[in-house]
Formats: sequence, C-alpha cells, structure tokens
Amino acid sequence: MKPVRRSAILSDGRERPWFEYIPEGREKEKLPLVFCLHGGVGDGYHAFECCGLTEAAKKYPMLVVSPYIDDIPRSFEFDMGPESEFMKRAKEFFDAVCRTYQGRYDRIYIAGYSIGEMAAFRFCREYGALVDAFIGAVGPAPRETFMTDGEICTPDFGLPAFIWRGSADYSYALYQTGREDDAVQNRVCGEYKEYWMMWNRVSACRREDTGDFLTEIYTGGKAPLIHVTAAGKRHEDEADVLGMAWEKLILLLSEKTDVKNVIEKDRKVL
Repeated sequence: MKPVRRSAILSDGRERPWFEYIPEGREKEKLPLVFCLHGGVGDGYHAFECCGLTEAAKKYPMLVVSPYIDDIPRSFEFDMGPESEFMKRAKEFFDAVCRTYQGRYDRIYIAGYSIGEMAAFRFCREYGALVDAFIGAVGPAPRETFMTDGEICTPDFGLPAFIWRGSADYSYALYQTGREDDAVQNRVCGEYKEYWMMWNRVSACRREDTGDFLTEIYTGGKAPLIHVTAAGKRHEDEADVLGMAWEKLILLLSEKTDVKNVIEKDRKVL
C-alpha cells in the first residue's frame, strides 16, 4: 500500500497537496496523526521514500501526512515570524489537514527534516499548544530564528521534543562558510539544543552511549527533551528517525499519566 495524494484549496486560491499513509487494516481506527514537513529539495512523496515514514507507520500504527510545499523558503534568512506569509500559509494548511481527519486522530505530532525542521520549529513556537510533541532531524535552527527584538524568547508552555543529529552533518556550516567547519556546525547545533532546554525548563540529563548513538534524555522540567547524535551520519542519513523518535520519546510519554494528550474536539484549529 502506497501513500495516497490528498489536497485542499486555501485562501490564496492555490491547491495545497499532501500525501497520507494509513497502515492497512487500520483505516477505521483513531490513530496518532503525524504532520511531517519535507526538506528543501524534496516533496511530500519523497519524504515517505527517504525518511522511513511508511515503515514507522506500520510498526507503530499512525496516520502520517506529508505536505508538498513547493514554495517553502530555501534559505535561513526567510521571514518565519508569526505575521509572515509563510507562517500564515503553514497554519492554514495545518488547519485544513486537521479538518480533513477530524474524528480520526487522538493526538498530533509535528515532524520536520532539514529546512522542514526549521519550519516545524517555528510553527511550534507560535502554535505549539496545538500539538503534543515535536520531532526534528538534521535542520538545526540558528540563533536568529529564536530571538525577538534581539532577545531570546521561549513560549510559556513546554513541548516534548525529539531531535536527531548526524555527527558528520555539516549542512549549516556549508551554507555559511562553504566548508565543513566543525566550530560553526557545533555552535549552531549547541545553541539550538540549549534553546530547547530553556524552553522545556529541563534540569536533569541521562546519557546513553552505544557507540552508534549518543542519546541525551533531559527531564525534570515542563516537558522532556531527547537529543540523539548519530556517529558518522551525514545530512541525508535520517532514514529511521521517526521510528526512533517513537521508541524513545512517544513511548516514554505514553507511560506517563500527566502527559498532555488533548483530544481533537478541544483543539481550537477549525
């Protein structure tokens, strides 16, 4: 069974397509909805092929949607503030997807790869109260994207987050300097992780190092943060991120009785 194309017409008059995947035999069940934003040279269908979305959806039954956003900005200087046209389109697109699947999901997770992670991150900064957790891979947001009027600002709510990094990923450094610069790449990744630590007010960290993966589990605050560094992996090596996020973060949250789990009828997205 392959992903199916769906679409909606938004207020700008353009058709906005996405691809959906529901595991066979689960079509009538209420499942978690995963809203996954693709990278800058991909599209919604490509995300399923390169990011292991179908395999994860089969193993951990979920309804996965991957929008095709052909005008997603391709640089780090784009305006993704709350009043920007891009963020307005992203919110309207998100609401259209939620309406389409009304009554068929009980939780919403937003995920993003590469530039899609940055877009998902900024969406969560503005509208994170509408989602239950964030999953990001290989697209660390630079410092300027989480500052307002020159000050670092965090939302007043916590948001469970899973972040995946490849230790040999130099995407940001290559964009900034044209070379694989460890100092530049480590700085932006470190500042992005520290921002999430501030956002979720975490106070404790447990580390698990298997040689292939260094997993940092931050707890003790408003919401948990899991940060994974994959040894030797580069920007294009994110194939199993959604499955790993489910195992490490989503299953962890399912064991807690106090985790946010807002039913769709209470969401103000329509």
